[in-house]
Amino acid sequence: KEPTPLVIYIHGGGFTSVSKEKPYNSARKEIRDILSSGASYATINYRLLDEVDHDGVIKPMNDSKRCLQFLRYHHEQLNVDPSRIALYGGSAGAGTCLWIAFNNDMADPNADDPILRESTRVNVIGAKNTQATYDVYRFETDVFVSLGLTWEQMTEMYAEPGSEQGLLSFYGVDSLQDLSTPEITEYRARVDMLALMSPDDPPFWVRNNQGNAGIPVDTDEMFHHPLHAVTLKERANEVGLECQAYIPALEIADPAGDDVVKFMLDRIEGKMPNGQYTQMIYEGITREYAVIEPSLDPNPDGYPLVIGLHGGGSEGYEFIAFAFLARKANQEKFIIAAPNALRHSQYPLVTRWNA
Repeated sequence: KEPTPLVIYIHGGGFTSVSKEKPYNSARKEIRDILSSGASYATINYRLLDEVDHDGVIKPMNDSKRCLQFLRYHHEQLNVDPSRIALYGGSAGAGTCLWIAFNNDMADPNADDPILRESTRVNVIGAKNTQATYDVYRFETDVFVSLGLTWEQMTEMYAEPGSEQGLLSFYGVDSLQDLSTPEITEYRARVDMLALMSPDDPPFWVRNNQGNAGIPVDTDEMFHHPLHAVTLKERANEVGLECQAYIPALEIADPAGDDVVKFMLDRIEGKMPNGQYTQMIYEGITREYAVIEPSLDPNPDGYPLVIGLHGGGSEGYEFIAFAFLARKANQEKFIIAAPNALRHSQYPLVTRWNA
């Protein structure tokens, strides 16, 4: 049998609860859609944070990284294609997916353990109810800057019994003052997905469903706020990385309208967004063309337009995918138009240009 793509789900639970069994109850339709497409599906467990934890969040995230490497190492036994892998998850699992995807390849070619020599790069990411960064200081300076939420206000949310210890265990420290030490400042940088994002990272889909887009009233709202998704989308626009964002509380929805499964499966197979062709009639002939408009900020001078002409038997979106132009357009800020040639009247599989 032909090796299949692999979709890996990483569960949430604040790094303190839940397990890999959760999606088999809560995401059955997603699983059915993935399997019916011909892809394989896997869920993973990771070590949860202890009530008083001295390693911090890097421990469960590294476990998830190793699970990815483990599955890639055993790809032949599993009959999966190691070059076609998607990661997605919810909350803590979503943040972990972003952390893995936005890091450079974390393979260690000199490791004694062959699993650790495996690549950690993947094709595409899906993130539900995610955090933008695990450097909590950036919640004030980046995520909640539009609301004016201060670090002091955020720490007040940890006043209830047990909550402060959860934040300390997140970084493996003994007091809030330790968060600003050089050692923990470097630690926070290592888990800052926002800073790690670059234009050569995988495309990602993000949706944060929380209804309160104002000042969060507790830590749950703070860690799942719509502004986390906004911050990720804005950063993706800055670096030129493809991102579809859906944020109902702020009435933000990508015009493509993809759900997470469609977004992942299309990109794991090399298909392009906006798969419907635009039509126009010229000299009595209906013409079709593909247009890719990356995430562009308003520009009074407009943006360059690149027109691509495919070869025989191909079509516009295939040309764009083959040439990896969508990612390039995001990076270099230009628009792509790729028309379809006309079908031969007697040989419909043959296309030809008449001008």
